Amino acid sequence: MRRHVVIGILLLLFAVFVCAFGLALGAVLIVDDDWAGAPYSTIQSAINDSADGDVIRVYGGTYTENIVINKTVTLVGNGTYETSIDGQGSGHVVILEANDVNMTGFTITGSGTGTSDAGIYFGAAARFHMDNCTVDTNGGRNVFQNSDNRCVYDNCTFLNASNGLYIAYSTFNVVKNCTFVGQDEGGLFLYSAQYTIVSGCTFNSTGIKLWGQLSAHYNTHTVTDSTANG
Repeated sequence: MRRHVVIGILLLLFAVFVCAFGLALGAVLIVDDDWAGAPYSTIQSAINDSADGDVIRVYGGTYTENIVINKTVTLVGNGTYETSIDGQGSGHVVILEANDVNMTGFTITGSGTGTSDAGIYFGAAARFHMDNCTVDTNGGRNVFQNSDNRCVYDNCTFLNASNGLYIAYSTFNVVKNCTFVGQDEGGLFLYSAQYTIVSGCTFNSTGIKLWGQLSAHYNTHTVTDSTANG
């Protein structure tokens, strides 16, 4: 109970700060699978009730669901060791169908094992930003990004899949401070992609794989301060 009182006070202070500086503030929707007083016990139910600009705060627990994010929201977990979304071996765990989604502090696991299954799958979602997350899918791809531009992956770990990040037909994406382990067909696979910036990354299985039909699919990417082992 004390935890939730403290959190409520912090959220109130944050709201006062934002209003004082004239910034827009969406609602904060609370998800907790083991607190009877929480407004939501599943992430999808909170997404369904949210509006663009809202924050969905997900407390520690394993949420066994496959979710579709179709609103411009920010999802905040308790950290990769505490908040997990588990698809239980079925299809895509997270499907993105909105622009400007932010996601931080989650482990995403349990996608299907088919080659097209993914921990995170892009339906249509430009400018996705993910940080401090782990994607461990044990099959398929960790992230399948297709024709969606200007996405950022920061301080994330990608584990045990055919590809860690599969980025296709996309431009101006950023991958920084990320770790790739256990991929057998490319930690980062850039398929007909252009202008990708990679910095501070570690590849502990296969490294970066490129495929394309234009010279720009090969010579427009930038890689700095990164290492490959294996």
